[in-house]
Amino acid sequence: MGTGSRLPSNRERRPLLAVLAVLLIVGGAAAAGLMALRLADRTEYAYLGVELGRGQVIEQGDLRRVPMTLDEVESAGPVAAPEVMTVEEASGMIGMMSTGNYPAGTLATRSMFAKSDPFPSGYEKVGMVLTPEQAPTGLAINDQVQIWSAEDQGAAASLAGTGVVIDVGSAGANSQGGVTGATQGLHVTLLVRANDTSAVAGASGSGTAILTVTSPEDSEDAEVSSDRGNAGAR
Repeated sequence: MGTGSRLPSNRERRPLLAVLAVLLIVGGAAAAGLMALRLADRTEYAYLGVELGRGQVIEQGDLRRVPMTLDEVESAGPVAAPEVMTVEEASGMIGMMSTGNYPAGTLATRSMFAKSDPFPSGYEKVGMVLTPEQAPTGLAINDQVQIWSAEDQGAAASLAGTGVVIDVGSAGANSQGGVTGATQGLHVTLLVRANDTSAVAGASGSGTAILTVTSPEDSEDAEVSSDRGNAGAR
């Protein structure tokens, strides 16, 4: 009979298994060491767990934590890494006010918070609920608007004031995210001049307010909108 090939004996296999075991141990240790080094390079940074509107007071539950390396922070957006706050630094911002409108998930930076109200002096906030007929389609934050009051049906509307949209959303949202029939429309928050507040609030309360969007060139509130845009971009 020809000798042919044969399987290695148990005695011959033992050194091979020992070498394989050593390689697995060394490889596992190297992988664990590399993972430990990567974790050591990570810092817990703060980001927004909720959407913030300008002037909103920051609460503890508004902030979340995420471990990131410096390279990951720098690649996350246009904000310089030194501006991004760690969890410990951001905890000192609790009770301050948001300087702009920031979506959830935004990394927290120092310029996003202020100790005083970021709204300019001489302006006040007015909220109103409008039907689709009372507001232009596509109304958005930072739009400059005129607020008209049409108290008598068929009569010419009178100008109640001007302002800037600082928040807009569906009115009467229920727990399923829908809109109730009784209050279907938009909930709009405006920043208006203090001397217009009474007339604008009156038009809103009587349900006679009508909004029209104006161009920045024609608006007395263009500077306010510009300031808000700059604050939101920081």
